[in-house]
Amino acid sequence: MIRLKRFYGMSAAAMLIRLRDVGLLPESTVDYAFRTYVRAWRTSEPEPIQDGQGLGAFEKPLRFERLVYRALAEDLISPVRAARLLKLPLDRIEEEMRGPLVQ
Repeated sequence: MIRLKRFYGMSAAAMLIRLRDVGLLPESTVDYAFRTYVRAWRTSEPEPIQDGQGLGAFEKPLRFERLVYRALAEDLISPVRAARLLKLPLDRIEEEMRGPLVQ
């Protein structure tokens, strides 16, 4: 279970639920697990996943960045505020807003 957790980059408890949902584990087994040894996983996950580990290491979340640029495009926030939210220099934000140079 720990090896699968590291590979897929998801919590062991979520993996148990998913294994039950797809029919690989019977519901009684998962219920028993949550009543016994998995009960402690609700407060502290066994062997936490490190940064850059599992399939999640290849993904970069973009939702927040896209929302900031959308708010900037709709004049809901200033470029200075966008730079602060994205922790980027102001000139980088302005460059992103201008788009690629056409020659």
